[in-house]
Amino acid sequence: MAFHIPVDILEEVFLNLPAHLVVSVCRLVCRQWKDVADSESFCRERCRRNGYHLRESSKVPSDWRLFYFMCKKRRNLIKNPRGEDELQGWEIIRNGGDGWRIERPMAPHPNTEVQTNFVTSFSTCSKSQLIDLEEEGYSQAFMDEFQPHIRVSDW
Repeated sequence: MAFHIPVDILEEVFLNLPAHLVVSVCRLVCRQWKDVADSESFCRERCRRNGYHLRESSKVPSDWRLFYFMCKKRRNLIKNPRGEDELQGWEIIRNGGDGWRIERPMAPHPNTEVQTNFVTSFSTCSKSQLIDLEEEGYSQAFMDEFQPHIRVSDW
């Protein structure tokens, strides 16, 4: 025998479950549960409770589900970005002059956790790293549909 659960109660229950269960289990139960799990109010509240805030209050996401997912996935995908593990994970393309070395920063880094960084000498040096987005949890369908912004930067 089926019975109706008020939307606000169902949303509160979902907010207290891990997000992956809401997506992979709860959404599949019935139309009402899918509608609640996909609703803007649910996704907006999930973002608020997880501390995912808009960088600019004037830019409200058109898709709160996508905003939640992108915030949850936001992280540096580069392995060993600061050289804590020497050059592990990096392919040396060019190692001119005295080559690549790992040293302590000459000036304080804005992130106090940064204790090492890559340095090069007087001649051209380059290194690369291949990042497999599917291995990192981004499906081909997601990449095709949403085409998220990818930012690459170095300090």
